[in-house]
Formats: sequence, C-alpha cells, structure tokens
Amino acid sequence: TEAADNEYRHAARLFLQLLPAVQRSGNDSLAFFIQLKSGLIHHYFDSLEPAKNLYLDALTHRNKIRIVDSFFFKPSLFTGNILYRQDKLDSAILYLRRAEQLNLQFGGKLDGSERLYNLFGVVHYETGNYRQAIIYFEKALALLSEQNPSEKSLRANYKINIGSTLLKIEEYDAAKKIFEEVLSYNVFNNELYHKLGLIHLREKDFS
Repeated sequence: TEAADNEYRHAARLFLQLLPAVQRSGNDSLAFFIQLKSGLIHHYFDSLEPAKNLYLDALTHRNKIRIVDSFFFKPSLFTGNILYRQDKLDSAILYLRRAEQLNLQFGGKLDGSERLYNLFGVVHYETGNYRQAIIYFEKALALLSEQNPSEKSLRANYKINIGSTLLKIEEYDAAKKIFEEVLSYNVFNNELYHKLGLIHLREKDFS
C-alpha cells in the first residue's frame, strides 16, 4: 500500500542518517543491521544498484562481528540475485555459492533457501546444464508445503521450471504430466497451455 511504501521510505532515510554516526562509533554489529535493512528496502523498491552496494557493505562485517553466520545468508543470496539480474553471471554464482555454504552449515533450511535453489536452477538452465537445473528446482520445491495455500504460486512456478527443463531435453511425457498437474492450481494457465501446445506440436499430435 502507499502508506506502507511511505513508511519504508521514511525508514530508509533514517537509516542513512544514522549510519555515519554508527560507523564512527565502531559499532559494527549495528552498522551491519542498518546496511542489511536499508538494502532490503532499496531492493523492495527495485533500486538494485544501491541495494547491492548496501548488501556488499553488510557482508564486509562477517569477520569483524560476533553474530551468528546465518545472518549473512540473505545479503549473500540477494547480492547474487541482483548480480544475476545485472547479467554478471560469474559474480552471481560466487555469492550464491557463499549463500549455499551458509545454508548447508545451518541444515539446509534457512529462510529463503527455496529462492536460492530455484535461482541456482535458473542459472544452470541458462548455461545449458539441464540435469543439474532439475536437481535444484526439485530442491526448491521440496522446501514448500502442499498444505500452505500462500505457497501455491511458488509451487506452481517451481514445477513449471522443472517441466520446462524436461521440455528442453525432450522428455515430453514427463513434462506433460507436470504441466497437466499444475493446471489444477489454476495459476499461470496461459503459460501452461502454451507449453502443452508446444509438446503436442513437437510430437506431431494435432488432435
């Protein structure tokens, strides 16, 4: 809502006003959280470059402060996400790998793990490593609950990603099965019918 957006903008201004004094005081823990939260706000408004710079600033504190390493998972993940969106694939993979290491260190289920695995799947898909892409998409899907209605769109999206990868490697029956299953979710139907149409076309099934 507009009210919420205004609150976020106000918070961002306060954080930026506060940060220089915090840095001068040497309170690295507080500086980390200010940079992280400021980065999240800029990311929310799709201001990618300032968001990325704030995440990178936050990550510089990893070896200087005594907080649980899991706090560095999200700035690593989101930095990788932004670098991917900026077509800086090698750098994106570097930060995604760091996020993955942290995630594995804490049992593989940190908040945002499914985003990490899905993004890794997308990266592997775009670089032609389709089997590895499927593994990561399936990891992302496994972290979602079929019983949670708020995750329906994410489940559909990850299943479509798996189906699209199967379509790419010409495993048409498996892809068709997934697309037909996702139709029951009643989301992304136009995309699903398009992909099912492609399968019928490639199989020369014009019925």
